[in-house]
Amino acid sequence: MNLMRIITFLCLFSVTVNMSAKVCVNSNQPLDQYSIRMGNAKLKMTKNNNEKYGIEIWSEENKLIACQPFPVILAVKSKNVSDPTGETTTLTGYDIVDKTDGGFLCQTFVDTSNGSRFKFQDEIATHNNGIFSIKRKVTVVDVGSNDEGFSSRIAFRIASEYASLNKHDFFAPGIIYRTNKYNNNGPANPNLTSRSFCFKETRFGLPMFLVHNPDNKLSLSLAHVSPQISTGIREEGADHWVISSTIEYGSVGVTLIEDLECNKVEIDYTYPSADKKYKRSHPVQKGFAHQYEISIYVSKGQCYTSAATEAYKKHFNLYDIKLFDVDMKDVYKSQLDMFAQLAGPINGGTAYGVPWSLSLPEGKPHAFELQNGFVGQQTSIAFQLMRYGLEQDQKDIFEKGLAMARFWFNDEQLIQYGLPRSWWIQGTKEDGYGNKYTGTFWSYPSFIRCATDGMEGLLDCVRLACAYNLPQKNEWMDTLCKFGEFLLVKARNEGDGSFYRAYDITGDFVRDVKVMGPSIHEQNKLQANSKTNTLIPVRFLVKMYELTGDNRYYKRALAAGEYGYKAFFQDLGLFIGGTPDHSNICDKEAGVYAMYAFTSLYMMTKDKKWLEAAEYAAIFAFSHTYCYDFKIQGDEKENIFKNGGVIGQSIISVGTSDSDNYNAFIYYELFKMYILTQDPFYKKAAQLLERNTKQVMDIDKTKGYAYRALLLEASTFCDFTFSSVKAWLPWCGVANSDPIVKFYQTFGVYNISDLENKSLRKLKKALIDIGVGGKEYHIWR
Repeated sequence: MNLMRIITFLCLFSVTVNMSAKVCVNSNQPLDQYSIRMGNAKLKMTKNNNEKYGIEIWSEENKLIACQPFPVILAVKSKNVSDPTGETTTLTGYDIVDKTDGGFLCQTFVDTSNGSRFKFQDEIATHNNGIFSIKRKVTVVDVGSNDEGFSSRIAFRIASEYASLNKHDFFAPGIIYRTNKYNNNGPANPNLTSRSFCFKETRFGLPMFLVHNPDNKLSLSLAHVSPQISTGIREEGADHWVISSTIEYGSVGVTLIEDLECNKVEIDYTYPSADKKYKRSHPVQKGFAHQYEISIYVSKGQCYTSAATEAYKKHFNLYDIKLFDVDMKDVYKSQLDMFAQLAGPINGGTAYGVPWSLSLPEGKPHAFELQNGFVGQQTSIAFQLMRYGLEQDQKDIFEKGLAMARFWFNDEQLIQYGLPRSWWIQGTKEDGYGNKYTGTFWSYPSFIRCATDGMEGLLDCVRLACAYNLPQKNEWMDTLCKFGEFLLVKARNEGDGSFYRAYDITGDFVRDVKVMGPSIHEQNKLQANSKTNTLIPVRFLVKMYELTGDNRYYKRALAAGEYGYKAFFQDLGLFIGGTPDHSNICDKEAGVYAMYAFTSLYMMTKDKKWLEAAEYAAIFAFSHTYCYDFKIQGDEKENIFKNGGVIGQSIISVGTSDSDNYNAFIYYELFKMYILTQDPFYKKAAQLLERNTKQVMDIDKTKGYAYRALLLEASTFCDFTFSSVKAWLPWCGVANSDPIVKFYQTFGVYNISDLENKSLRKLKKALIDIGVGGKEYHIWR
């Protein structure tokens, strides 16, 4: 360590109090009686020069990792302050520290210049996993003149060599993953060139913030434990600063503390919210108290992805998740009954499928466009209808699925070039050259996402046809392999194993952006020569290797995996461009497909590097999920969140306000991760998504929907106000039904709870037997 770093390290404790006097903690006092173990670290209560106690975290090598010399932070809004922010902030330590079983009980009083007095009581506890928590209660003891509102803050800091936030790596679920370079330019996009920022916690999947120093590999994270979120004010149209006793939500943020001697990065939780747009305070009323709990974790010697993966698990595991009571068999039956009623001929039989969208609650079709993957998911629905009809001995349902499958297998473009068309339209669409398309396939590019989705559905149809010896099995296998050859030969990028984002009718990547439409928005989001979707076809390639035994699929999957492993997992530490209707922004679905790819490669090769990457991709994808609940204001009949039900919904892309039910897709994959890693975190996460994503359906017939499986495609509720597209799209149904089929095919039961008596050894055998999804289809009797 050079001299500058030594100076930086020793200066960790310097802090500015009330923007004035500097106080340094004496970290050499012999106070081991005021220390407790927390994993491989030690938490110490140490006196500062004001003879009050602060908190330090030391490594097992007796090196300081993180600290807060002034853990008591109070901000008071007064009527007569000259400060333009309207607040006076006091930072101090504890006067009394009593050691308890596994922690400390810390207390102090804070007096304001106006004569108000506040009592702080913090219960500090350590947990078996090396994390510690602070359960805080702040009580107004006396009220002085002119003090109106207050908030309190818990903050921790680590030393930094950098004088800018953008030199650090960050992880905040749904807000930022390592960097904001690829963030959606939404209302929660952090400004890394500023000294500080914070966002109210309802914008986070889990209210957590991690800062990682890429140079010394220290990381510090903080989270709000099991939030009980509510607001008693009308949030829509409310002032930017409100004082109310009914507000129960905070904010999470980060600050760069610049100093002539050294820099520090501080992460904090403020209650109520310190978000500039949603600034909130509690009233200074005698006897009023607020309380909350935060958790803190530190690690050293880890790269960003490992630090983020580990920290998220530890904070999430402190959550007490209440699961929605629902039976997956009932969910599946409701969904397939709905598909069966919707499927039918279109345009006099020139097309066959499920409508593009339905209204809520009436369930009336908005449009009859068909898409073979992504939004439309027609081939997956075809497979499920065929399967359901065969296993339930309902020939009419089977015939509907068969008609849908035939429509896509007979795709002339797929037969000629090996790449399927993506989009059939009943109405009229126009490309950038004025060409109009009515009642036929539109000249929409073949995005690798759409094509892969669609062909995975057709692969399932082939496996089903082979299992039941259907007469179409050989013909369908030939057509399926044409797409396989496209991936193996035509779409191969020599030298790096990557795939392009979108291709034209002949299989070349799209060079002419006008094919989508004349608008700048349509052109910008194409980015066809981008390689950000390289991981999307990997699972399909592994399935084809299992199905055919052709070693070329093995090699092609590995090559694409290696490209994605380095470019996105190692170099970027995030995943981008997962959806065709957005450009290369950081989004949840890119993480989902990265998880599919890396898990498939691990199951194919048993190389643990893929499992490590799969874990981070799983955390990346799952962390967009709301892990707590709150009620949404709004009198619209479509607002089903008036009494809660947000938990299980997931933020669509980083920094945006929109959420959907997409992570319902991944509970089977997370349960698979539980078996492969033996980490109970993944089982807990899988159960949340298995159950709580079903709250938005009308399974209990209380919402008045035309179908029990109907649900809202996307909604906005992070600001406590409801808005929605107020429609159902086919992917919503597949997100709920697809993992149920996979789970049943693998384990022979419908619910995770049905496997409580199964050993991990037996579960792993079942998983290996079924493979990634290309092995022999299992008919359960």
